[in-house]
Amino acid sequence: MKPSGSLAKTDWVLGSANLGMKYGIANDSKPTRNQSKKIITEAIRNGIIKFDTAPAYGEAEEILGESLQYLVSAQVITKISGNQQDNFEAIVESLRSSLEKTKQKKLYGLLFHNPEIVKSQNFRSLVRRVLDTGLVEKIGVSGYTEVDILSAKEKCDELSLFQVPENILDRRLMESDGLQEIARAGGEIHVRSIFLQGLLLMDPHRFHATLRPWEQAIIDLNKLASSLGVTVIDLCISYVKSLKWSSGTLIAASSTSSLLAIIQGNCMVKYDLSYLPKLPDKLVDPRRWNE
Repeated sequence: MKPSGSLAKTDWVLGSANLGMKYGIANDSKPTRNQSKKIITEAIRNGIIKFDTAPAYGEAEEILGESLQYLVSAQVITKISGNQQDNFEAIVESLRSSLEKTKQKKLYGLLFHNPEIVKSQNFRSLVRRVLDTGLVEKIGVSGYTEVDILSAKEKCDELSLFQVPENILDRRLMESDGLQEIARAGGEIHVRSIFLQGLLLMDPHRFHATLRPWEQAIIDLNKLASSLGVTVIDLCISYVKSLKWSSGTLIAASSTSSLLAIIQGNCMVKYDLSYLPKLPDKLVDPRRWNE
């Protein structure tokens, strides 16, 4: 596989879940507030202007606000979840709260975190009403599958921003014609879980019992990286860059050094996917990890 080119800085979206709370299977703690602000500052210094957050991410919105208040080009994406999703007044209240905390005049995006909301009879009119408030530029869905995104777009053409999980050991969406069609029509699709909550970057030889199902796949990934003289990060980024429908890559970092390792990685690695297994759905979907 040969990726088509290097990632532009504007392709990166810095996630903030792990900055505001303990998040991810590979993390036992979260950065301090000061460390989190340093990570955001380093991201800005390297040209990153898109930031993903949510009211549910602990202190994340406040930390972003303290770091972004003087970045006029910042594009903040937040989420709505729970029983607020079908309530116009609750959505507006949540957006105003997010604007205040992140110190933004207008949010770049709002994502419905539960794709099932699109089945609501009044969903399309709800989206139009929220857009009419002028509080947010784009509205969309954070889904788990291709079906989530395609059905949402079919139900409501006003949706223009989407998040989906995909990584080098997942590959369910690699050749998605439906996602390519959305992208060609101007839809913005961001890829998340490119490191599977950090699992793909862990040392497989130190896996405890609950991580054994992933062990051999991660060993194979490390062997391929070693044989090519690159890092696992390089392989993961190169895979994401090859996705024709992607317009952004959601990343998370626990330190400035880990952030730089990602955004300065080699995304032009040539490799053969046949050397890597494709993990079953149960192992690539965090919702099913406790089954």
